[in-house]
Amino acid sequence: MLKDGITEEQPAPVRGVGRLLSSAEGKLVKLNFFDGEADPELGLNACRIVKYEGNWMRVAADTKKGHIEKMIAVSAVRSIELCGEVE
Repeated sequence: MLKDGITEEQPAPVRGVGRLLSSAEGKLVKLNFFDGEADPELGLNACRIVKYEGNWMRVAADTKKGHIEKMIAVSAVRSIELCGEVE
C-alpha cells in the first residue's frame, strides 16, 4: 500500500491529570477514594505511586500485613495528597 500523506501515529502528549500523576511517580502520597471504591489496605496508609499507566497506577505501601503492591484504577481515586518523606 502507498503511504501518501499518512504519518505514523505519535503517542499523545501527557496532559492534565496524567501529567500530575506522572510527576508524582515515586513520591509518598495519601489516596482518598470515592465512596464504594475504597481500598481497605490503602485507605489509611501512605503509599508510593510506583508507575502511572494511563487509566491505572501501580502503588506500593507498607501495611500491618507487610509490603503490598496493587494496581488502582485512577477513576476510583477522588484526590491524592502529597505527603512528607517519612521512613
